[in-house]
Amino acid sequence: DFNVLYDDLINVYEYSMDDYLIVVDKNSTRFVGVDENGNLYVKKQIDRPLDVSNWYSESDNKAFKDMKSGFYGVFDKDLNIIIDNMKNVIDLKKDYFTFEKGFKYGLMDYEGREIVSFSIFDNIKE
Repeated sequence: DFNVLYDDLINVYEYSMDDYLIVVDKNSTRFVGVDENGNLYVKKQIDRPLDVSNWYSESDNKAFKDMKSGFYGVFDKDLNIIIDNMKNVIDLKKDYFTFEKGFKYGLMDYEGREIVSFSIFDNIKE
């Protein structure tokens, strides 16, 4: 009916994740679904604006970037934040991902345990 549903938005992702869309304003991120009657509902709301990555991954998890702090994290398939406050999160595999945090980088599992890590101060000569 062309009624305004959300205003002052930063982003509405054009892709969908499973059965919902992502609506972001300056204070929150909403995962919005449509019920069996065609009505919109908020499946999950997080009280900060997030840029949710949509690249292909081997995992059911999704990476995100906090638009205020600039730090990265990971959602599980139920939209719970399981990893947070990373300098970078990329290359989500089934059981692990590549991370950068503080002065370290390496591989981490989805429980937050480092599998292997290296100092950013290491160089090839060492």
